[in-house]
Amino acid sequence: MSKLQEKIDLYTEAAKKLSISIETDLFKLVAKGLGPSIYKEDSELVSSSNQAELETVKKNFLIKKLGLEKDDAELDTIIQKVIDILGSGNKKKYRALFYYLLVKETGKESVYDVAVKAPEIETELIEKEKKAESAVKKSKKEKVMEEKVTDQAVEGVKAVATPAVEKTVDQTVEVVKEVATPAIEKTVDKTVEVVAEDKEVEVAEAEKVEVPF
Repeated sequence: MSKLQEKIDLYTEAAKKLSISIETDLFKLVAKGLGPSIYKEDSELVSSSNQAELETVKKNFLIKKLGLEKDDAELDTIIQKVIDILGSGNKKKYRALFYYLLVKETGKESVYDVAVKAPEIETELIEKEKKAESAVKKSKKEKVMEEKVTDQAVEGVKAVATPAVEKTVDQTVEVVKEVATPAIEKTVDKTVEVVAEDKEVEVAEAEKVEVPF
């Protein structure tokens, strides 16, 4: 058993003797919030006859911790009510029990509700971060898959298209050859005929020329 639990059991037993009902979860938070003070004999108890100590309770706990903005008279009344509940003649007014009753009397349980919910909120934020990271990873994975599929599709198109294109080019060349070759041959034949005719004319002209001697 932890030292904190030992103290809580001690305070709970004292509350039962005074017929004070305790909300276990809230009481644990109040006691834990007091830190080392509950483990020291001189600070574990509240002296209701010490005005300076009651002023400290008012300023540090009611005003700073619980955030009360009431005037001194109202705060003093609340403190006196708690003293009466614990018994003015009771020399063992445990600080944890004293502060717990102040929380209940002022209705400021919400200050400790935040402490209770804080771990839940933190857990929720962690879960959201994990989901966000998972979504990012999934998105990246899907993108990689899409790129891979695209590359495969391109390769497939190339595999199908390249032979078809080559065949089309070959067919086009054959057609060009079929059309162009006769035309070229015809042009060459005409050129040869023209050259031959020109040669005959030159020969004829040469025969007509008279030799002067």
